[in-house]
Amino acid sequence: MVKKSIAVILFIVVTIGFLYGFITYNKRLSDMLDKEINPQAVVMPEQPEKPGEVVTETPEESGSDTEMPEEEEPQEEPEEALELVVIPYIIGLHEEDAVKALEERNLVPEIHLEYVDGVEKEYVFYQRPPRNQEVPEGTVVSFSVSRGPYGSSDTEAKSIVPSVIGKTQAQAEKAIKDAGLLVKVRESYSNEVMKGNVISSDTAAGREVKEGSTVTITVSIGKEPSQQVMVPDVTGRSLSEAETLLRNAGLHVSTTQAYSDVVQEGMVISQNPGAILVEPGSTVNITISRGKEPEPEEPEEPSEPEEPVDPGTPSNG
Repeated sequence: MVKKSIAVILFIVVTIGFLYGFITYNKRLSDMLDKEINPQAVVMPEQPEKPGEVVTETPEESGSDTEMPEEEEPQEEPEEALELVVIPYIIGLHEEDAVKALEERNLVPEIHLEYVDGVEKEYVFYQRPPRNQEVPEGTVVSFSVSRGPYGSSDTEAKSIVPSVIGKTQAQAEKAIKDAGLLVKVRESYSNEVMKGNVISSDTAAGREVKEGSTVTITVSIGKEPSQQVMVPDVTGRSLSEAETLLRNAGLHVSTTQAYSDVVQEGMVISQNPGAILVEPGSTVNITISRGKEPEPEEPEEPSEPEEPVDPGTPSNG
């Protein structure tokens, strides 16, 4: 009963407060609407100047002869464009050859050693970025090099290169293979070394190298054939002219003489050999005309002997 009485009292107080506030608000609103507005009493705010419209005096307006220096705008230096290069294909190359191929194109090699089956030791089996891709100079190219098959040892066996110069090709190949090395053969002409014998080796005899390394030998294929020359045709020419032409061709001259009813005296009747290819320094025989052969002289008939005169016979007279 007491709680109900308190609730009623609170409701009455709240209601009276609400009505009082409502009446007071309406009265103030009405008083404001009844007032007249005086235009002179209204103060308008000053219009602010537009930003950026700053009035400055020029040298002419200020009467000063001082010229204001113009501010130079900083020029941006153009960035140098890096030249593009094409990445070469290095898979299958020896490690040293792969490095050389990349450095020739101003690329930076990055080597990774890995054990792998089926790839010869020290040869490239992977590269990144791939070949034929255009990249700026200085780009790093990573590639993997074989360390041999899985489970192989890092301890490298050594071999001694045998002496093979002057030996036959078969003897040299056997000696190199017996030393645990691989052999590669090149051929070349030689005027000193007999055909089929070794002229040189790219690795000196007695040098210690890794087992399985390749030794390249050069084998003679005999003397280099000299370049043949064409014998000039000198028939019908004078002796001096013929000799000049033949000697200028690197040939020797041998001369004989013969009579000729056709060829003028002092001219070449024939030559041997004719206009063919011969070795430099060969001898050409030429026959020089002596002119027409002279006719043989007829022998004089012997005169009859005079009859002897008998001294005892008187002459007529």
